Amino acid sequence: MEEASITLLIKGNDRPKRTPRQAVGMPPSLTDASVLAGLESKTTFLKFLQFLKPLCWGWKLRTLKQMVERFADESGWSLVITPRWRHEYAKLHESAIPKRIHQLLSLKNGKEAAPTWTTEEIFDTVTDVYEELGVTAMPQCVWTYDAVDVELPEPPKKRRPEGVIGEETPEHVTAMCASSASGSLIPTALLFKGVRIAAEWKSRLSDVDQENVALLVNNSGLCDPLTLSKWLKTVFLKKVQIRPVVLILSSVYCQPEYYGFIRTAFDEQIHIVAVPPKLTSVRLPFATNLHAAFQNAWYEGLDEELLKSPAVPLSRAQVVEAVMPAHKFFLGDALVNAFRDCGLFPVSPHVAAQGKIELPVAEDEDMVEITLLQPPSPETQEAIAEALALFARAGVSEIRAKRLLRNMDVPGIY
Repeated sequence: MEEASITLLIKGNDRPKRTPRQAVGMPPSLTDASVLAGLESKTTFLKFLQFLKPLCWGWKLRTLKQMVERFADESGWSLVITPRWRHEYAKLHESAIPKRIHQLLSLKNGKEAAPTWTTEEIFDTVTDVYEELGVTAMPQCVWTYDAVDVELPEPPKKRRPEGVIGEETPEHVTAMCASSASGSLIPTALLFKGVRIAAEWKSRLSDVDQENVALLVNNSGLCDPLTLSKWLKTVFLKKVQIRPVVLILSSVYCQPEYYGFIRTAFDEQIHIVAVPPKLTSVRLPFATNLHAAFQNAWYEGLDEELLKSPAVPLSRAQVVEAVMPAHKFFLGDALVNAFRDCGLFPVSPHVAAQGKIELPVAEDEDMVEITLLQPPSPETQEAIAEALALFARAGVSEIRAKRLLRNMDVPGIY
């Protein structure tokens, strides 16, 4: 080998290799807290940490790491939360980041005690959020979300044959509801089990139903992270144009699997306030018995639709028609009172719950007394047995079938 070639080879081996961090086009690393502090993106990063303040109740360090690392990754940053990074960043931004976030970042060896909170801390946080956003006197900017699900009768063709061991899985439909503290409602999104929304579903609805109902589908009929994120984008954002707004909901929807929902809320200036678990003194507005009243009224509507053709599975249009009367519990001042009874708007930690909505309860004792005085004839008993068998073939449970017959004033049902 020539001397010039050997010299060139030696120089090439002495040349330092380029690390991935130095590669052209690679984003700067955020593994060093001092590097992060000097980036223009630090404002966005701090805003996201501050955004997490009202929803990180009960979080552990691993939850925070999953949320923050995914946020950094989607923002084009290379962030690995090491113990050194946590401690340096917490020390550098102690006055700017939320207290709970600072506690988690400052943990030694990842060991932590079970998180605790008080009613006063929750309401102080809610007050701070309202004041920072300037919505203290703007009930139209404070919203709440809840999901109400019902079970539909199993279609006869899908029912398990007699003698076959196994549990039947009933079909679920979920109503995804949102209301403001001013009493405004956006269309209720009905979540069905399916693959797509056929055009004929909407064509069979009345004009009023089409305005008040949105249709969604997933593989279970129950709310999941992807569906909640889709609801936020396709239903809530279309109907709620004002910004910023507050969305109060259960802390169940603030776990890592709901990151897509949380990230969309952050980008769209929808500030989430989570009600922490195991704190009975803080409730969601729909939890002031509106949830139960709505669900019971929906079941009553389904029963009425089922009576029209007991052996035929309910259509999606019938499910929509059955849910519309249940909205009567959201009319008038019901939702405004619900926010006030929870102390969430206006903020009042010591307010006592008042005026819970109750459905009228059937006087079963009187019904039993009449039945005992006037026992059904053998013909009536035979007709009842045939009716119960017909309901059973339609997938209706015996308890629900008897309730339907009682509502029809059939004697001998108890």
